[in-house]
Amino acid sequence: MGLGVPALSADDSASAATCSGLACGGKDPQTTGCSSDARTIFEISNGGVRAQLRWSATCKNYWVRGATPHSGTWDWVRIRGYVPANDTLYGDSVRAGYNRWTWTTMVPKGDWVQACVQYAGSSHPPGCRTRYP
Repeated sequence: MGLGVPALSADDSASAATCSGLACGGKDPQTTGCSSDARTIFEISNGGVRAQLRWSATCKNYWVRGATPHSGTWDWVRIRGYVPANDTLYGDSVRAGYNRWTWTTMVPKGDWVQACVQYAGSSHPPGCRTRYP
């Protein structure tokens, strides 16, 4: 018999989350437990910098996570979204992690959400995906 923390089953993911819906807006998907059931909706890239729009069905929120292969650059990823239930435009930007994931805060499900990515070594504007859904 081993000791330690048991692995989460699919049924445990909902109880692991500390928020849902509007209560998750602007919070960290990792510390709230919302990342435990996350799936990638789509991925975009710009100059090798990757951004993924993530979704938690349990928490009913989106966020963007990003990573860059460029050391020492100020590459970033961004999320924006509009939620009519509380008439709020959410948004957050973070520096993409060098060969590791970093992530934005969450945006509750609303009318739309948008993910963007910017490679600092590029003179091009940020690469943004058309508003989802």
